[in-house]
Amino acid sequence: PEINAEKELRDPGSILNFYKKIIALRKTHQVIVYGTYSLLMPGDERLYLYTRQLGTAKLLVVCNFTNETAHADIPPKFGNAAVLISNYESGTQDRSLVRPYEGTVYSIENSAAE
Repeated sequence: PEINAEKELRDPGSILNFYKKIIALRKTHQVIVYGTYSLLMPGDERLYLYTRQLGTAKLLVVCNFTNETAHADIPPKFGNAAVLISNYESGTQDRSLVRPYEGTVYSIENSAAE
């Protein structure tokens, strides 16, 4: 398929604009660059889950690299995390279900992460 940069710029849901949002997050959240990395579910080949923590800032990143919904073992302490960015417009009620090719970054309240 042909990719047209001008068309991508006009489409708020385009991959180009999604990547621009991710870059903007990196610039405004030091935890992304300098935070301590902790891998969750290291044996799972379908899902990539990790946290980044810097001081009181903590992020949970959940990615599904398959074309099927997958189940993530997200600890309950991450239950009240707020979505910072996702490639899906709306979340699921069950955060342990990760949709095909879904990528979501959650911001975790300090009290919930301890």
